[in-house]
Amino acid sequence: TKRKILHIRGGNVKTILLKSNLVNVISNGKTQKAEILNVLETPQNKFWARQNRLTKGAIIETSIGKARITNRPSQEGHINAIILKD
Repeated sequence: TKRKILHIRGGNVKTILLKSNLVNVISNGKTQKAEILNVLETPQNKFWARQNRLTKGAIIETSIGKARITNRPSQEGHINAIILKD
């Protein structure tokens, strides 16, 4: 996991996420950490999936199963996802 701290307007601080291999996954109302194995699909740009870029809405393969990222990792400093039903 690689993060960067930015000083933003108003003297505040923002932590952004540059790289990560862990994700907070919600399944059946419970949250657990899982390892990211691969980025399968990105709705914004199909080439981002080939580069394994983590963006909101991207479908990722985790150690638990397929999941969809529900937040903006580059803005919030962590990754949240929900399990997709197959």
